Amino acid sequence: MNAMDLSNQKAKSAKACFLQEEKLMILKDDNSIEEVTIDMFLELIGDDPEKLREYRVFASDGWTMVTEIHMRSLWENEKVYKIKTRSSEIHTTAEAQILIIRSNKEVSVYANQIQDGDALEMFVPMRLKDDQKGKALTRQIMHQGVMKCEPLMKYPAKLVGFSTESGTISINDIITVTNRD
Repeated sequence: MNAMDLSNQKAKSAKACFLQEEKLMILKDDNSIEEVTIDMFLELIGDDPEKLREYRVFASDGWTMVTEIHMRSLWENEKVYKIKTRSSEIHTTAEAQILIIRSNKEVSVYANQIQDGDALEMFVPMRLKDDQKGKALTRQIMHQGVMKCEPLMKYPAKLVGFSTESGTISINDIITVTNRD
């Protein structure tokens, strides 16, 4: 898939929501990098939308700015999907589009369409030495097979959704598409 195809898929994506305990990598204004839960990130921002400018999140093409955050409760009869690989798992709503390899092609599918045999596209940040921290964080692309994708009903949690400048975000190292038209 070329960059144009990926951009078109990003533009068509529905908004995904994640559980507050999922993790993301953030880059602070002082160039320090930290892995935090979504809940911790929300605490850093507080009620001030201007605080979003102080942070970047890790995405498919490096660091990107969060442009919007929305929170909601789980709707009645809505399912949260638990998608598990060998080294990671993510809990998300069905609207989440996740980059996968299926039949040797890179595609974006909704969480509820993930099948056995799919491989999730993961961007794993490489830990840097202390004197090399900052925006030049390197990452390794990995594809890991799906071990389990199961719906969970009545999951007691608040959900958080993001829109980003790049249209993607790395949650628990799994790349998901964030933005829609």
